[in-house]
Order: sequence, then C-alpha cells, then structure tokens
Amino acid sequence: MNATLPSWSPGALLLGTSITTTVTVTGAQPGMACVATPSGDLGAGAVYVAWISAPNTVTIRLTAVIALTPATLSWQIRCIP
Repeated sequence: MNATLPSWSPGALLLGTSITTTVTVTGAQPGMACVATPSGDLGAGAVYVAWISAPNTVTIRLTAVIALTPATLSWQIRCIP
C-alpha cells in the first residue's frame, strides 16, 4: 500500500517540539510496518517517525532536536503487511 502526501509545510519548530500530520493510506492497518520518506532534506536537527495510527491512517511526527524551520516537502508513504 502506497500513498503520497503532496506537500507538508510544518513551519518553525522550537527545540524539543513536535508536530504531526496524517495521511490516508487505503488498506493500512495498525500493526503493519510503515515507512515515510520525504522528497528532500528536512534540515539538520529534524527527526521523524511514521506509524499506522488507525485503519487507513498513517501519522507522521516531526520533532526538532534544535530550533529549525523544516523545508516544505512531499512525502512517500509505504505500508507493508
């Protein structure tokens, strides 16, 4: 199962703060493996994780380990049964 988040602009993040977004991925189920890949460099100090948070829904969390403004990028999401 694959999906694309065409554009995500998280805005400025302070040290230690996080922001999330969700993407619909038809057929995704909690417990499946999930990978999210940005289309480019988010910038130094950005850490992200993705998981299937509900049926057909992937959540991406972006956390700043330093204050930064991540780039606006598209994301590819793949869920693996």
